[in-house]
Amino acid sequence: MLEFNHKKWIKSVFFVISIITILRSLIHIISPDGGAGSIAGIPLSQYSIEASQTIIFMFALWGISQLIIGLFYIYVLIIKPNLIPIMLLSLTLEYSLRLIIG
Repeated sequence: MLEFNHKKWIKSVFFVISIITILRSLIHIISPDGGAGSIAGIPLSQYSIEASQTIIFMFALWGISQLIIGLFYIYVLIIKPNLIPIMLLSLTLEYSLRLIIG
C-alpha cells in the first residue's frame, strides 16, 4: 500500500477546504434563500412562489450533499490521512469539470 508522506501544508490546505465546504453547506441549508439570490444572484422575485421555493429547496439539497462531503473530508483528515491525495485529486476533477460546464 502507498504511504502518504504527511506534509503539514497539504493537511492544512485540505483542512481549510474541508471547513470551507462545511460552511458553504450550512449557508445553503440555513440561509432563507439558500444562497440562491444572495450569493448566486438568481432573481427569485421574478419567479412564481412555487418556482422560487423549488430553487431554494434545490440549494438546500445541494447544501446537505456538501455537508456530507465536508464531514467525510474531516473523517479522512483525522482517521484516514493516506486518502488525502485521492481526495485532492477528486476535488481538482470536480472543480475542473464545473469550470468546463460553465
